[in-house]
Amino acid sequence: MADPTLCKKCGRCCYAKLIIHGQVVYTPFPCPYLDETSRLCTIYERRHELNPHCLTVEMGIRLGVFPEDCPYVCDLPDYVPPRMGMTPEEIEAYADEIIEAQDVVRRDPEPLPSAEDGKLRKKPQRKRSRGE
Repeated sequence: MADPTLCKKCGRCCYAKLIIHGQVVYTPFPCPYLDETSRLCTIYERRHELNPHCLTVEMGIRLGVFPEDCPYVCDLPDYVPPRMGMTPEEIEAYADEIIEAQDVVRRDPEPLPSAEDGKLRKKPQRKRSRGE
């Protein structure tokens, strides 16, 4: 099992990715659980339970999703890091896949709030018409 203290908490591996011509490429769509300000996962302890798209470190290494300077992979001689960003031509050519990646990210369920965290949301009240 990988040592989580190695993580630099850059958040780059927490973005949706596509495979283009056999190479992993980052999209601009972050996981909905990534706090983009702190670059931390808001559900870290339960991430694999609440987000089925979240990879283990071992699987991330195997699939090549970590940036080149990531401590998990920087000493691996044959590691091929993902490419950052897409060209305008790739965006046009892979528009359907980008939309699908974005939809997958948006479909991920939000963690259920608990009474202790004070974030329970009330159901929106429907306005009643005079006839009801």
